Amino acid sequence: MSEVLLRCEGVTKEYRKDGANVEVLRGVDFSIQAGETLAILGSSGAGKSTLLHVLGTLEPPTKGQVFYFGKDINRFSAEKISQFRNREIGFIFQFHYLLQEFTALENVLMPALIANEDREKFTERATKLLEEVGLGHRLTHRPAELSGGEQQRVALARALVMHPRLLLADEPTGNLDSANAQKVKDLFLQLSENRGVTIVLVTHDEEIAKNFSRHLTMRDGKILHDSGATR
Repeated sequence: MSEVLLRCEGVTKEYRKDGANVEVLRGVDFSIQAGETLAILGSSGAGKSTLLHVLGTLEPPTKGQVFYFGKDINRFSAEKISQFRNREIGFIFQFHYLLQEFTALENVLMPALIANEDREKFTERATKLLEEVGLGHRLTHRPAELSGGEQQRVALARALVMHPRLLLADEPTGNLDSANAQKVKDLFLQLSENRGVTIVLVTHDEEIAKNFSRHLTMRDGKILHDSGATR
């Protein structure tokens, strides 16, 4: 049986709006096994993206705990959380957030350069990743010279350059046509199978999620259904 990679216990998230507390997450409890591909489904406003941000340490929970291989990540110092986020988690969003003045290869390299890693070593790794996502012929192209699907594949390679154990994806196919969306989804599944990366995908599109090993449905900040919960 796989090891539990991530576990949430009683996670709530509140925001202050117009003088009142707005509760976006309401006592979320679930765990993710290492190597799983988990799709989080639900309509807009269900709390999916907020949950992903909490899992990725982009935002702290208001209450509750998030454990990574048994360690409470909310007890980490700010410096340790930054290092953890850079090395253990890869992020990919609906908007690719590529730096327009840099080439595809340079964009993929960015997390390694921020971490002061060896440029030569990671240039080789970034090149191989771009080849793996079908962009070996686009290394020197800037984002404006790439299609939307190609830009999202660059963002996927960038998310993987530090060899994270967890990949968090927030509506990564939301701005793509159906053909490119299918290519990106297929890449996720290939990467999980070939690299053993644990993937958590937030989407409202059941078609994109159907081949993931597990589905979690959210409504009003709570888990409504979990197809194969492992607690």
